[in-house]
Amino acid sequence: MSDTDELTALDRTTLRFWRASNLLGWSAIGAVAAVVTFALMARTLLVFGIQPMITFAIFAMCVIAAGVVDGVVVGNHVYRSPGWAAALGVLVAATPLLVVIAVGGPVEILIELAIPIATALVAAIVARNRFRLRPRALRLPSTR
Repeated sequence: MSDTDELTALDRTTLRFWRASNLLGWSAIGAVAAVVTFALMARTLLVFGIQPMITFAIFAMCVIAAGVVDGVVVGNHVYRSPGWAAALGVLVAATPLLVVIAVGGPVEILIELAIPIATALVAAIVARNRFRLRPRALRLPSTR
């Protein structure tokens, strides 16, 4: 249904509501999946030790896994702007967590900020790639 002139006011309102809830809902679901993936992987992998290089490698693996999970969920379900939806979902979900755990000096705070930003970048890349794999009929005509 590409011609919205034939739609009634109620139909147009319903379509707008669906479009907004599609982006917000799947962004939230993807962000929750990313946070849960990150927390479970970090807790499981930190059993191996707390040496600096091992800890960095563990957090890098957790960031990549969380970003991939978020990107796949969002990229498979939203109807437009998958990269933005995935990235903003992760950043909005991580903001309250950063406020709670923000401790230490400036270096520690920058590291704590780098984790959700890196996760958002990975999520955006994966979401855009998953979105491109979907049939064109499931995307908006204006999307490349």
